[in-house]
Amino acid sequence: MKLYERQFDPDLDFAFRAQGAERQYLIASTPRCGSHYLGHELAQTGDFGVPMEYLNKVNLNRWQARFGNVPMAALLSILQQYRTSASGWFGIKAHWQQFEPYENDPDVQSVLSPDRILWIYRRDLLKQAISFAIAEQTGAWISDIQSDVIPVYKFGRIKRAARNIRSQNRAWAQYLRTQDVPVQIIVYEDLIAGGTTALQTQASFLDDTVKIAEKSAPTTKRQGSAVNTQWHAQFLQELRAAERWICEPQNWTLS
Repeated sequence: MKLYERQFDPDLDFAFRAQGAERQYLIASTPRCGSHYLGHELAQTGDFGVPMEYLNKVNLNRWQARFGNVPMAALLSILQQYRTSASGWFGIKAHWQQFEPYENDPDVQSVLSPDRILWIYRRDLLKQAISFAIAEQTGAWISDIQSDVIPVYKFGRIKRAARNIRSQNRAWAQYLRTQDVPVQIIVYEDLIAGGTTALQTQASFLDDTVKIAEKSAPTTKRQGSAVNTQWHAQFLQELRAAERWICEPQNWTLS
């Protein structure tokens, strides 16, 4: 897996805050669901911190190289001092498989206490699973990462990715039902189609005084390509009745 190097850049830091964050939010996500896009757009406002995958163990060594060999709880405290915006907001993004190891960790949970949660999922599970299967092979999880690896189509790989995504969303639903904090559910397709208006809805959920600026293009690029389209058509050709659930629109709720 190739690391997103930009996330470690001190240029993304805000002015040091010894007291850390006043308010926190969590972007609850799954791989390839648009959470990177959402996080970057919120970061671009300058009011909502820099919501990155701070719980991702793959990144831990790089953070420790910068801040010292500290455990995750201490690292989160340090990151809050550097990545909290002047408004007092600190954001973090996590897939369930990144969050789960710390779900019952009292040290981490004492530092990670979101006041708001944005849960983003993708309605089209098949397209998400295909994107997941491609990124697993290339290591290019976002548009800023380049890869020379040519991914190989396998029906079973896409099916496993779909199961993984569905399992993570199910786990998020179960967890979020137990949380006594406001949760905003976001559908990726609606977020993209809604442009600035949809982003304003998410920003207002966190702070209704923040206004999203109109712009001609999003901060991040979509990664879909001819490969995704080809794999989609091939998967549908090979589809059997037992796998039709992968093609059904996802509709996650907390009710």
